[in-house]
Amino acid sequence: MNHLTKISTFALLAFTLSATSACESTSPSNVELQPPSAGAFASLALDARHDLLQNFTIDADTLETVVGEQGTTISFSWNAGLTYPDGSPVTGDVNLELIEIFDRGSMLVTGMPTNGRLPSGEPGQLISGGEHYVNATQNGEDLELVGSFFLEAPSDNTGAFDNNMDVFRAETADSDVAGLEDNSVWVEGSGNGSWCCNTEGGEGALYGLTSDQFGWSNIDRWYGDPRPKTFFSVEVPQGWDSTNSEVYVTDDDQDNILTTLGGGGEGSPLFGFTGDVVPVGLNVHVIFVTENEGQWSYVIQSHTVVHEDTLDFTSTDDFIHTDQEGIIDAINNLP
Repeated sequence: MNHLTKISTFALLAFTLSATSACESTSPSNVELQPPSAGAFASLALDARHDLLQNFTIDADTLETVVGEQGTTISFSWNAGLTYPDGSPVTGDVNLELIEIFDRGSMLVTGMPTNGRLPSGEPGQLISGGEHYVNATQNGEDLELVGSFFLEAPSDNTGAFDNNMDVFRAETADSDVAGLEDNSVWVEGSGNGSWCCNTEGGEGALYGLTSDQFGWSNIDRWYGDPRPKTFFSVEVPQGWDSTNSEVYVTDDDQDNILTTLGGGGEGSPLFGFTGDVVPVGLNVHVIFVTENEGQWSYVIQSHTVVHEDTLDFTSTDDFIHTDQEGIIDAINNLP
């Protein structure tokens, strides 16, 4: 988004989360915070993705099934195999990589919120049943998949089974398949994902999908709200912008929505949605995050959306500084 064109007053009920662990601290009153570099802020999400990356050694000839720490199962079709980028077959041990994301805190630290791109190109909000990254490497080189792999994820990780879920893929701004370290947006039906496996609900039900390509996938559905919509923007402190900070919004009534607002570009302190897309009356928490000395720094405000609003984060006095685990816990403890 290049321009935010409408700004107005927001009815605000503000508060700051108190420290939840010994590793959190508020900003010292006698120290003036400085905006971080774009690289320092970007490194937080990249570090989080690598921290959450699980690695499994499997034989390229047999492609054994693996199970992630949160219950995700990866298996392969009978005719599956792996090749190098030049098409030659892979043999011997390979490294299978898996990331499982089922909560808003992990979405935030990895920079993988539930923002979708509608077929019209307009932004949309998604409710997630689990985000995943799957890849295979050998000696550090990315491999390509012949055939398909199957992914099954416990629906209990994100609440009750929802039969309206579908497959979304992560794409870059240029509509390329997003890699582990790319900025991306979720696109419905991108790639060759399709449903399989256990489409019946109930306790212990699984979401399942098939894929003939590695990368990011998301089990999602579009979020619809019948209430009138409004424009919504956020102003952050001078020196902070979309290159060295981010603004996220949660929905108090939906555990698995985390939306990033997007910014006006380098030098612009404004973040927001283009167009009237936020439901009036929605109860939300708005989270401003940035980097400070290699750690996360954040402020959270709670409010109810009214017609045409701007939320003000222009003071740095109440920033909370914490590590990755601390901010994950803070986000996951929100309504």
